[in-house]
Amino acid sequence: MLYLVGTPIGNLEDFSFRAVRLLKSADYILCEDTRKTRILAKQYDVKTNLVSFHRFNERARQQRVIEDLQENRSICLVSDAGMPAICDPGSRLVRACHAKNLPVSVIPGPSALSSAMSMIGCIDLPVQFCGFMPKSAGKLQKALEMAICYKGISLFFDTPHRILKTLYSLCQLDPKRPVAVAREMTKIYEQHLEGTPQALIDHFVQKKPKGEFVFVVYGIAYCFDEENLIVKKAKC
Repeated sequence: MLYLVGTPIGNLEDFSFRAVRLLKSADYILCEDTRKTRILAKQYDVKTNLVSFHRFNERARQQRVIEDLQENRSICLVSDAGMPAICDPGSRLVRACHAKNLPVSVIPGPSALSSAMSMIGCIDLPVQFCGFMPKSAGKLQKALEMAICYKGISLFFDTPHRILKTLYSLCQLDPKRPVAVAREMTKIYEQHLEGTPQALIDHFVQKKPKGEFVFVVYGIAYCFDEENLIVKKAKC
């Protein structure tokens, strides 16, 4: 059985009893970075062998993992943080298991996406997850244009060294577009910011962006009320 085990996104206490039990009983644990998973393993006295499984070696190691699963071995897959196989290694392995009728089980855990949606008070409208913000300027602009035209809310992953580039690009497209960021969730400096792109630019120019970000773009159905500092339904 392949177990997809959700791991803490910051606070190591956010880990389930079931997850700990399965990690301890597995034949081995596939992990994105053995150094980071070792910290979690030490916290919960997990002594199971850790095997690196990242985007540079997952294709080479996949066949061996499939063969072990066919021999009824118990294998856990974890990412550095959150649910595995979501913008992290593992999705190809999961698809290969389905193709060969090998059982896969999900052990739910923390998720940056659902945590961000809760943190911003996600309004009852469609939500789309768009993965990491593109690196190239052209693809970034297209992704932001898509988010602006969407009738719901678009969520992206973004990094501290690219968040300002994203905000500047959005400011050129639509300076009044409501946006929000959720960062450092479950950690000491957890933060939620909401406003226009320029307002967030002003903030991060003063305070260097740190930590991992979930970047939220409110679509065409919303506007930002700067007087009351709230996102509200647009008059379409």
